[in-house]
Amino acid sequence: MPQFRYRAVTHSGEIIVGEVEASSREEVVRRIEYLGHLPIDAEVAATGILTRSHRRAGKLPRSRDVSIFLRQLALLIGAGLTLEAALQTLGEDTSKALAGFANGLRASISAGESFGEALERHPSIIDPAYVAMVRVGRRRASSKRCCVRSSRIERAGN
Repeated sequence: MPQFRYRAVTHSGEIIVGEVEASSREEVVRRIEYLGHLPIDAEVAATGILTRSHRRAGKLPRSRDVSIFLRQLALLIGAGLTLEAALQTLGEDTSKALAGFANGLRASISAGESFGEALERHPSIIDPAYVAMVRVGRRRASSKRCCVRSSRIERAGN
């Protein structure tokens, strides 16, 4: 299935940008409208050789950094930030590798995916056990606890 880049406007007037996997441009527009946003544009993301090799050539974050990231995410959610706002904050204030990860999660969530589905897209960074823990926690408070537990498990493993 192709990747699409999109831009949309929220009810508050904020412009959001993201990427989503979909079968067609029309499906992307439907998803954006379903979320209550006004689509600006949606186009197939570049899939050239340079784009693919550039993405894969990027360094993966260290497991210690991922552990800290999860703890910080839990703290921000616990402080009352929405998941998207917390990811945006962390994406602006971390290493390049973690910023790409945080922004990828945020884009997936903006496109309508659950937090668990967004995490599942990063198997080289997030262990499947973490994804399972997040899927179990449905409420925001439970997601916070899952992030804290995941960071503790990660620390114990190192």
